Amino acid sequence: MAPVHHLHPRSQRVPVMRPCPYEMSRFLDEKSVVFNQGDALAVNISTRGILLLMPQVPDLKQVFDIRVPIAVNRVGPPTVVETCWTRQISIDAARGSMHFVGVKFLFPAYTASTARLRAIA
Repeated sequence: MAPVHHLHPRSQRVPVMRPCPYEMSRFLDEKSVVFNQGDALAVNISTRGILLLMPQVPDLKQVFDIRVPIAVNRVGPPTVVETCWTRQISIDAARGSMHFVGVKFLFPAYTASTARLRAIA
C-alpha cells in the first residue's frame, strides 16, 4: 500500500523535531478498553498532517489525540488525527523497532495554527 503522501501533491512540510505527546485507545472486547499514552517525535508538519516517529504502531485509520508542539518547550491543545500509513524501522536488537507514522488532521480549523510552527522551526 502506497503512503498517502505519495497519492497527493506534496504540501509544504516544515521540520520540527520536537516531542509530541499522544494518547490512543484500543478496544479489547465489547466491555474493555485500553488507553496508551506516550511521546512521539514530531519529524515534520504540513497543513494536512504530521510525520511522527513512535515507539508503538497505531492501526491504519486509527483515530487518536496528539499534542502538536507549538514552541520549544510547549505543546498545543489535543488535536485529533487519523493514521494514514506506517513504516517500521529497526533501531537495534536491544531497543527493538520504532515506527514512522503519517497522520492527517481531521479538523480543518487546526491548519491555521500550523503557521505558528513555521515561526519556531
